[in-house]
Amino acid sequence: MSHDRHGPAAGACYFFTLAIYRHRPVLALGDGLFILRRALADVMSQRPFILDALVVLPDHLHCIWTLPEGDTDCAGRWAAIKSQFSCQYRRTGRMPRRQLWEPHFQARRLRSEADYREHVDYVHFDPVKHGYVEAAAHWLPSSFLQFVERGWYSPDWGCRRTTPACGVPAE
Repeated sequence: MSHDRHGPAAGACYFFTLAIYRHRPVLALGDGLFILRRALADVMSQRPFILDALVVLPDHLHCIWTLPEGDTDCAGRWAAIKSQFSCQYRRTGRMPRRQLWEPHFQARRLRSEADYREHVDYVHFDPVKHGYVEAAAHWLPSSFLQFVERGWYSPDWGCRRTTPACGVPAE
């Protein structure tokens, strides 16, 4: 884990980036996404945390977590998630017995509401940035639509350009 230079903090909020080894598209829609969701849910039920925001792309993911008060163990949770995912994914027969995840992940403690907001935006805009979709709302393995429902975003937020495909009238 790439720790925040100030070290983990109990009950803190963190932004994470995890990547698949050699950027293979393991997390693409289908089995990979289903297995990841199950691994996240299983670990969350055993070692609770709040999953504030999430986006899953074919070869990496970004998310924001808030840990419970008195708890600093991000690395243990990620180890459990990665281990469970790897075990289940290998059972599909799509992956030979070799490294599945990059060994380290990036973690950044979020220190303010503005920092949190900036990283939530980053999470939700990433599929647009990588060219997978023209608008954040079009990428379904994401928490974006939940944020629209809460009034955080308008449905047309995060459009690459103003086209009818983005839900914004072209000029």
